[in-house]
Amino acid sequence: MAGQNKVIKYRKPIRINVGVLIFVIMFIYMCFFVYSYLSHKAVYFYEVTEGAIVDDTEYTGLILRSEEVQSAPESGYINYFIREGRRVPNGSNIYSLDSSNNVKQYLEEDAASSFTLSESNLKSIKRELSEFSLSYNDLDFSMVYDAKASISANISEFTSTDTLNSFSEMAQSGNTTYVVEKAPSTGVISFIVDSYEGRGEDSLTSEDFNKAQYQPKIIKSGELVAAGTPIYKIINSENWYVYFKLTDEDKKRFEGKTVLNVEFQGSDFGFSGSYSELTGSDGAAYGKIAFNKFMIQYENERFVNFRIKSDNETGLKIPLSSVVEKQFYKIPKSYTTKGGNSVKTGFNKEVYDENGASIVFVPVVIYYSDDDFVYIEALSSEGGALQQNSGDFLKSGDNIVMPESTAGEKFQIGETAPLKGVYYINKGFAVFKHIEIIASNDEYLIIKKNTEYGLSVYDHILIDTSKYSEGDFIY
Repeated sequence: MAGQNKVIKYRKPIRINVGVLIFVIMFIYMCFFVYSYLSHKAVYFYEVTEGAIVDDTEYTGLILRSEEVQSAPESGYINYFIREGRRVPNGSNIYSLDSSNNVKQYLEEDAASSFTLSESNLKSIKRELSEFSLSYNDLDFSMVYDAKASISANISEFTSTDTLNSFSEMAQSGNTTYVVEKAPSTGVISFIVDSYEGRGEDSLTSEDFNKAQYQPKIIKSGELVAAGTPIYKIINSENWYVYFKLTDEDKKRFEGKTVLNVEFQGSDFGFSGSYSELTGSDGAAYGKIAFNKFMIQYENERFVNFRIKSDNETGLKIPLSSVVEKQFYKIPKSYTTKGGNSVKTGFNKEVYDENGASIVFVPVVIYYSDDDFVYIEALSSEGGALQQNSGDFLKSGDNIVMPESTAGEKFQIGETAPLKGVYYINKGFAVFKHIEIIASNDEYLIIKKNTEYGLSVYDHILIDTSKYSEGDFIY
């Protein structure tokens, strides 16, 4: 047979689908990206801003002042000639008492028939009506009756002098008996009488602040009063005092303060008063704010609601949740020095080897300093992270030497103290920054600005510090 035919099998070349390969690579990358995203700790940061804390705590204050209560010398129908809150000189006509109520009837009839109000009198009444209109509230209809009584008192005051003179002549020829009482001293007239007149601050108890039990007495013109009934009072001093209950937190907040800025409810402005603390007869602590002006604006008030302003407590505003506390070595400031040509601050550490003792300069990072001490990172005696640009570090038990000391004064590192601070993340990793707290509430702190080792406006800090430690990379 001629030569046998040899059959050679053909192998198909491996064909790679580039599109599928790219898809697989992209799929793996996407899976890795999703995994990294889901496993990465969420970073929530806060940008530091300037601000202040507004204290929303509302206090109920009790007003005490110098008040002299006047009582009716005899029984009869009373008619007032002065309106509430009027400042009167000594000897001014305040009210009349008569047994038949003829004075009131005569005053009304004479005023209606013969007396004409002057231009200034009319302006005063119009102004009072305007004030009533602006302050009227549908929920407090009693304001209408108060306004009516006030305007009636104004008219009585305007007409009293002339009508009383003519009534006196008529009464002398008839059977009408009446008396006109005059102001015993100069002061502000109030027709609201309660049990607080003449109270001393040393007798205060918590029950005195119970507004629900407060029952003032107000006697109006035309009423029949018995002899000895308190019918008005004279406030004879511009000095007045607001007392309020103090909590333990209040004591800490106001400690060392002698002046408080107060904003009364319903008022558009605040004013300051001298502050002090006292103990009542029940042993409780009370705050006292003394004022020497604006008394007449609150002459008819016994209780007042107010807030204490903290507008002087301004600085950098940060969330309370961002605060951490760390322990630091506390070292006398006099031991700090500069190492050779280095601009870094550090300490002269005493080290030992086979050749004996020698001195090594160790640069440190200072986190805070006061007049007497500097604070550096506390490392255990077992070791810790090396200080930047140094082959050595400071730990508990190390001795440092006073620079330029002829006596070789030494200090052993070991004492620690806590510092409050935040984690600063501007550089992408967590760095502890010390803070000095000025004020606080349940959500925010106000800290000092422009401190040597602290924060500045627009710095970024971690909000939730529970997931991070100092030195952690954030992004």
